[in-house]
Amino acid sequence: SGCGKSTLLRILAGLDRDIEGTVLVPRRKAVAFQAPRLMPWKRVWRNVLLGLPGKPERALAERALKEVGLDHRSGAWPKTLSGGEAQRASLARALVREPDLLLLDEPFGALDALTRIKAQRLVDELWQRRGCAVLLVTHDVEEAVLLADRVLVMDEGVIAYETRIDLERPRDITDPRFAELRARLLERLGVDTVAEAA
Repeated sequence: SGCGKSTLLRILAGLDRDIEGTVLVPRRKAVAFQAPRLMPWKRVWRNVLLGLPGKPERALAERALKEVGLDHRSGAWPKTLSGGEAQRASLARALVREPDLLLLDEPFGALDALTRIKAQRLVDELWQRRGCAVLLVTHDVEEAVLLADRVLVMDEGVIAYETRIDLERPRDITDPRFAELRARLLERLGVDTVAEAA
């Protein structure tokens, strides 16, 4: 916490412009935050289209909602959604923008364990289908190894460690290579994995 992960994401998203230097990112980018940030007075499909220029048609929202498995809740009010459904609506709002860069700021942090696993699988499938670049900010080392091609560890605002994840997909958390990468990252973060196993 406090190492600069979310600040970096906000800079890449163009939400924090009080910086020095140059940042080169694709023009088409979208963000999904930890909190879904749905407007309670707008139905789900209208939340998906929120902020898009012009007068986009409902069909555009319906396609994005179908992609995240939420098309059956299109006309629902946000307060009737479960936590996982709200997060998928937020993800649909990002996807409807057809981003070349998808920025995810701890999007699974508030989800229960089973919903989190489903959401992780969904993001992995979407990335493979869409082919856009994804930057995922997370505190969860296992999640990073499960989803990433490259993991960066930040410390005091700088990248302190970087490693490639060359495991085939879908990834198996019981694979010894997975466990080795996880242990190496935890060690870089100052976690004694021997004591953790005891």
